[in-house]
Amino acid sequence: MNERSAMTRLLEGRNRWGDFRTGTGRSGWITYRLTVYPPGIDSSGRRALQFWYSWPLAGAIAAILCFSVLGALFAPGILVPAVAVGYAVGIVAGWAATRRLRPLVRRLNVARFPDNGSIHTLGDLVVLRRCVDALGHLDAALSAGRITPLQYEQGWWAVYESVATAEREMHGSSTR
Repeated sequence: MNERSAMTRLLEGRNRWGDFRTGTGRSGWITYRLTVYPPGIDSSGRRALQFWYSWPLAGAIAAILCFSVLGALFAPGILVPAVAVGYAVGIVAGWAATRRLRPLVRRLNVARFPDNGSIHTLGDLVVLRRCVDALGHLDAALSAGRITPLQYEQGWWAVYESVATAEREMHGSSTR
């Protein structure tokens, strides 16, 4: 139960609680994005969100494959609209499946960039690191059997609230 299979990770994402990604740009920018799902989300909700977030790229790859495989069999006047409709159906299906969940997802974005010999940070890197560390510790403790699933969700909830607070502070409002 604690270990997630490769298929589960593919369909639902790497973590029960959401995702953490970092990226670097050519100009020296480093970006961090922590996405935290609402605690208590079930596997179907995680699958729907994973589809929603991955469809733009996955759908584009599927479209290219369709053109490559079916391009010699069908005229462009048939294939192009069919692939476009398929891509659009994916977008609409993802939107519909996640319309109630998306507002509950919390995101914390941080960017670091060089400017005149110093590094500037946009966003709260301290909160982001604290949240990522806490989620990692929760995952490890659950896998090792040191905490119960209920304790895991309580810790997840605390991180979720921390991210929500950081979001509100970043956007300068008390409501979402």
